[in-house]
Amino acid sequence: MFDEEGLTVKMIAQTLSSSERLVLSLHYGEGLTASEIADVMETQPKTVEEVLAGVRERITAARLAILDSICG
Repeated sequence: MFDEEGLTVKMIAQTLSSSERLVLSLHYGEGLTASEIADVMETQPKTVEEVLAGVRERITAARLAILDSICG
């Protein structure tokens, strides 16, 4: 079975900065909110929300590119 989601996440993960990976790990892995992550990283919650939104956009774009290459 083709695991498009897993492949997409792995592809995107290779392009993330260490701070982006940390935000994702804290949010999805540890379940922290943007405010909690901001406290840990000594930044603003808005910055954390922007990082999460940016990564989500990149994942969506990668998924669309994969589907376009498969479906032509």
